Amino acid sequence: NVQLIQYAVLEDKIAVWLISNNQFEVFTTPIQADLLEQKVKDYLDLIKEKSLQTKQISKELFDLLLKPILAKLDKTKQICFVPDGILYHLPFASLVSSESEKYLIEDFTLFYSPSATTSIILSEIAKSKTKTENLLVIGNPEFNRSNNSTLQNLESAEKEADEISKFYEKPTKLINSQATKSEILANFSKANVF
Repeated sequence: NVQLIQYAVLEDKIAVWLISNNQFEVFTTPIQADLLEQKVKDYLDLIKEKSLQTKQISKELFDLLLKPILAKLDKTKQICFVPDGILYHLPFASLVSSESEKYLIEDFTLFYSPSATTSIILSEIAKSKTKTENLLVIGNPEFNRSNNSTLQNLESAEKEADEISKFYEKPTKLINSQATKSEILANFSKANVF
């Protein structure tokens, strides 16, 4: 469920590899390395300044780094970014599509890895751990409204708890009225992951 996007910043272009279980594509975008570096640095500075120009450079970087491969991306799969050079500093999730006006994070689940090999190794380790680790997950606990009148239900947290527990063979899921202090304390010491 992962599509790997690996970048190589070369002197006069960016090489991009898009790899998944059913595709291997290579794209290049012409740009001087020093110009790319300046664009990324300018973008990071604008973010710090909370400038109104941030969105424009964000769109430029989106078009430069993602637009050539956008049609090939599957929204049902996660994206693993393997950056290179200055791109290690770039928050890809904050890039905005010039067409849809949406942030990348709105359409895709993202994570980063220093290399493709590291991503594969850590995925295998994580997969083996979910078979042996005990999970305690809590979602949308009920609580006394008289003491906490401004707090709302966490319906999304219930969905997240359901999704997370699917990765583990030994989940203990405490949802709604099951998520009491006594149940949490009774199960906490048995959990490897909380």
